[in-house]
Amino acid sequence: MADSPPLLEKFRLAFREHPRRAFREWYVFQEHLRDHDQEAGNGELAAMLSEDLWVLSSELVFDSDDDRARWFHDFAVFLGSRGPAANLMRALEAFDVPFAIWNPGLDSGAYSRALHNRANALVSLGTTTDELDQAIAGFEEALRYRTMESNSIARGASLHSLGIALRRRAELEPAPQRRLEILDRSESVFAEALTIRTFGEQPLGFAISSFQRALTLAEQLKLGRLDRLGETSRSFRDAETAYVSLGKSGEAEVVRVQADRIREG
Repeated sequence: MADSPPLLEKFRLAFREHPRRAFREWYVFQEHLRDHDQEAGNGELAAMLSEDLWVLSSELVFDSDDDRARWFHDFAVFLGSRGPAANLMRALEAFDVPFAIWNPGLDSGAYSRALHNRANALVSLGTTTDELDQAIAGFEEALRYRTMESNSIARGASLHSLGIALRRRAELEPAPQRRLEILDRSESVFAEALTIRTFGEQPLGFAISSFQRALTLAEQLKLGRLDRLGETSRSFRDAETAYVSLGKSGEAEVVRVQADRIREG
């Protein structure tokens, strides 16, 4: 592990000179720390670097408002991802910067990407019904701009993430009937995502969404929807077949284990 004080000073100088270029280097280093998180002190160093950059961020000078928006967007995505430096409150505050600059009428792609990624942060780090409701609303707004005509791939990604957010929201719903309604919508959203993420066009996306749809269907089974048993098994099989075709044997085994648990349960 690098000696932290000189490393902090190195990054401070780099960020003051060229924030966006420095962030790329900083992010790669953070990825290295994450990939070697079992090494002593790496988690603490990752958090220290993030804390220092958060303090420094208010002083940084950018060439344009758009550069500033993109920089804070990328930092917000990092802060909103799981890891030793994760901080949902700061991530949401950082996302406020691009939302104050980007106009959906002028650049709907950038604006919808920020909506999607803010919602992802809420799903990744949120723990309350309010946070998950905000995530669901964020994905729904992103889908207003991510149409089949404008960007079908991005639409498929937002539908997939919305399906996960809805399932997580259902976990926090105390009323069984309401929980089932939310799960029904989650399954429907995954089904729509799979009309885009087809096996022929996006085999990995197809595998991931099929698996997540199967998990939602499995939750419906727990609530007595035994009519979904056949569809649940088929969705697990679709995911396993797709992973095998991609040579991803580890992922295929995870699917098999989950499917076996459902059958045995």
